[in-house]
Amino acid sequence: MPAVVNPKGFFAHSDHAYSGSFLAALGFNDPVKNNTAYPQLTLEQLAETNPQVLFLMPTDKETIIKQWETNPVWKKIDAVANNKVFTVERRDWSLSRGLLGSEKMLEDIVKNLGE
Repeated sequence: MPAVVNPKGFFAHSDHAYSGSFLAALGFNDPVKNNTAYPQLTLEQLAETNPQVLFLMPTDKETIIKQWETNPVWKKIDAVANNKVFTVERRDWSLSRGLLGSEKMLEDIVKNLGE
């Protein structure tokens, strides 16, 4: 699941957003299942979706993830428990669309997952 993270929130990219739809086209499941492109999720909502992989796009050096890391609920998320939380460049995953952005996303997927 791709998501923009900042100090105040976690904004998932569902399959209605470019990066989410790109991952869906590659065969990844959309755990968000939301008609909104960028739904803001609480930690509890994120745990309910239980993503297998997280691609985090931080807007700032410090994000809400730092706060969530101290919560036991965070550690129960499959992506976290299986060390499948990756920080990626927001410019490539969220702001850049089209061929160049897609190539960068694919490079990150292969680098991090080997798929």
